[in-house]
Amino acid sequence: MKDDVKYPILIIAGPTASGKSGLAMRFATQINGAIVNADSMQVYSCFPILSAQPDAQTKRNIPHYLYGTVNAPTISTAASWRKDAMDVIGKVLAEGKTPIVVGGTGLYLEALMHGISEIPDVPDELREKVIKEYEIMGGPAFRDRLMKVDKAAAIRLPPGDSQRLIRAYAVYAATGKSISYWQRESLMRPPAEWEFKTTLLLPERDGLYASIDKRFLEMMAGGAMDEVRATPVLEHPSQKALGVQELQAHMRGEISQEEAVERAQQFSRNYAKRQLTWFKNRFMKKEAAASRKPRIIDGANYHEQLLALNLNSI
Repeated sequence: MKDDVKYPILIIAGPTASGKSGLAMRFATQINGAIVNADSMQVYSCFPILSAQPDAQTKRNIPHYLYGTVNAPTISTAASWRKDAMDVIGKVLAEGKTPIVVGGTGLYLEALMHGISEIPDVPDELREKVIKEYEIMGGPAFRDRLMKVDKAAAIRLPPGDSQRLIRAYAVYAATGKSISYWQRESLMRPPAEWEFKTTLLLPERDGLYASIDKRFLEMMAGGAMDEVRATPVLEHPSQKALGVQELQAHMRGEISQEEAVERAQQFSRNYAKRQLTWFKNRFMKKEAAASRKPRIIDGANYHEQLLALNLNSI
């Protein structure tokens, strides 16, 4: 690739059920594109229905990458996803196609578009040891322990964020330096010739919530209960896929199926609300700092704008 040539990387970002996948499919058919997943639940193979992964026919029609590629107990992180995404994007560009990165996991998109610190790997044995220590100590006490070696990380992480607390302490135990130190050092940025062109979908809440409720009912009709029943219950991030824990509670006889569905819908709406806040604040600030201006689709005529959106306006 020539140094003076810019290669467009399309980014379609927004909350769950905002229409990202449909827009990506439309763009992909217009420009010989390939779709790259940037959703932290869709990377896992465990719950393709509940994580709203594209079906087999869709994948045959248009190339899709990084959907269902991570199997438990392996854990996907922003760093591991970024590495895979960088490889895939390079492959897609080499084939003369346009990468279309689609997802609502802000930290994944941030790692790709703005760079990420290169943190040394933690040996599996050490990580397992730290996990057991967290389970024995509990969140608050473990966080107090982290405070002594990495105050910055401990302050920003709540006691219940086991994954990041364990990660922070494990990095210190493995390297003798805090994860905050590593995050300040050696920021790995994307290639200068990659030109990110972002479309940010921000539907009004009432319409978004209605779409979320409708989609979950469609998931139930499409076999979500059977999917949960067939998947072992593990201590793994994939278990946080929207609706999994609620349907598991129903299968244990703790709540009715109707209540499980209502709780899953509410949980999904709460998650979407947090995503909207993140994209309107942190994501936009980061893009402004990078002198980029995303195309934003929002407002009362959201769906009409979405249907009218074309590549020339990006």
